[in-house]
Amino acid sequence: VVSNFWTDTLVLGMWLFVVIHLCSCLLSVVSVLEVQNGNAQAWAAGELLDSGGSSCRRFYMLSWYYTATTVTSIGYGDITPQNSDERLVASAVMILSQLYFAKVFADLTFLTSMYNQWTLQRHQRMTQTRSALESMNIPKTLIQRVQACQTYVWDMQKERRAKNCFEDLTTQLQEEVKLVLYSRLVMQVPFLQTLDARALRFLIGRLSDQVFLPADFIICRGDI
Repeated sequence: VVSNFWTDTLVLGMWLFVVIHLCSCLLSVVSVLEVQNGNAQAWAAGELLDSGGSSCRRFYMLSWYYTATTVTSIGYGDITPQNSDERLVASAVMILSQLYFAKVFADLTFLTSMYNQWTLQRHQRMTQTRSALESMNIPKTLIQRVQACQTYVWDMQKERRAKNCFEDLTTQLQEEVKLVLYSRLVMQVPFLQTLDARALRFLIGRLSDQVFLPADFIICRGDI
């Protein structure tokens, strides 16, 4: 859950930078066209008409700064649209960017609330389990093994935590979910690769998870 939270947050941030980049390119194109048409009243006219010239990197950074202050509604006032075309485009960028920012903050709020909810559930379960085991005078080594098992299931076997969500699904849908979860694992067994689809479906439908810790002894039927 932690890794998914930070991954989704990073994706939101990357898309935010992409949107600012696209808006920056749009505002730059409008200003460049105005200057090429002989209109010296453009937000980038001073930079473009400078006798020393402007490098692409310098112009892009200036455009990025102008766009960032526009979409965030900060507007320091040092760079402003200078003609009607630029004002029209800047107004459209501000309106659309505010709608996108609202969506970004809504998604971030949802991700944060879900992360806090899963973290709270995990903390409550671990605390309740430890308190119950300590009240029964269970040895500390066994308590540690129990909580290690819970930690492993919580972090690695997410499908076990989601079983309650699948209880109201039809039998057909539950089988399809199991096929997605276990088909790759089953197909790694050489002698199972020759079975037909119906046999594999029957086999996968009857699989169940068993969790073993490093200190556990695994004895299969027929080993003794």
